[in-house]
Amino acid sequence: MKKIVFRSTFMFLLTAFLLYYILKDNFFESVNLLFSSNLLFLLLALLVWFLYFLAEAIVLKLLINKHNKNYTLKQSLLLNIMSKFFNGITPFSLGGQPLQVYQLSRDNVKVTDGVLVVTEMFIIHEISLIILVLISMLFKYILNINPSDFLWGLTIFGLIFNSIGLLIAIFVSVKINAAQRIGSGIITFLNKIKIVKNKEKTIDSWYNKCNEYSNGFKDIVNNKKLIFKCVILNIINFIFYALVPYFMILAIDSSVNINMFYTIVLTMLIYVASTFVPIPGGSVGIEYAYVNYYILFVPENVVLTSLILWRFISYYFPMILGGIIFNIIDNKKARMCKEDTDNI
Repeated sequence: MKKIVFRSTFMFLLTAFLLYYILKDNFFESVNLLFSSNLLFLLLALLVWFLYFLAEAIVLKLLINKHNKNYTLKQSLLLNIMSKFFNGITPFSLGGQPLQVYQLSRDNVKVTDGVLVVTEMFIIHEISLIILVLISMLFKYILNINPSDFLWGLTIFGLIFNSIGLLIAIFVSVKINAAQRIGSGIITFLNKIKIVKNKEKTIDSWYNKCNEYSNGFKDIVNNKKLIFKCVILNIINFIFYALVPYFMILAIDSSVNINMFYTIVLTMLIYVASTFVPIPGGSVGIEYAYVNYYILFVPENVVLTSLILWRFISYYFPMILGGIIFNIIDNKKARMCKEDTDNI
């Protein structure tokens, strides 16, 4: 609990600093634009974000239903929003996975099956992301989008980062014995130079991780139709996510000359450019990429104001809501367990 409070406080302070830094030269103008935003386009942005969130929850439900056919869409929606909180306060969005395994175990899904679901979700996410980013990079040249060399370098690095992650996952899954030996050698070396403290525990953890990915990959191979359906759904939810800035920009200024296709391409490039940033939520990196990609087509004052709305809807609002729902559900289940214990 102390770690959660600390991370939440850190994110609040970081957000306050970023808002100050972004708006310090255009504060009053940005505030006026915010308060004069078009309500209809704001509602459309919320609707599109919900469709993204719903599609993501459906993918999660499809994978869970292999192990628990009674798991409902409502449960999947609640699990997904709680994951937003833990992803939002941890580097590389890693906190949501242990939370999902923990919550699934409390909903009659075995821990081993929960780990399998999380592993498959990761592989499906990476495949979908890489497909969309490669298409977006192609259209970057077709549409003559010319970011700075530094920003384009970040984008390329983000693609490489995610591709390596997927290739490592596949290698570990297919060549598990080789992966375990290589991992053991690296851990032993890191232990000798005092970076890894508990060698045996770390090696055991690596072996378990290899087994998880191997089982997940085998399950994917044995369920090709389901996984193909999940990848398509995940691509659709990425597209919904990428459309949120479009309605944010129109809410600020409906006269801006930008279309949905451009926003999908730009937002996917922005997303991948921030995936390797170790700060929770990709903060700093994602704001930098958003401003410097969209400013190529949209007036600066509109970009800065839409950034605030976009980050609130796509990141801060679901993170806050997820934290509230997690506490409500966790406290409710804790009371139920206590009552069951008292009745014994």
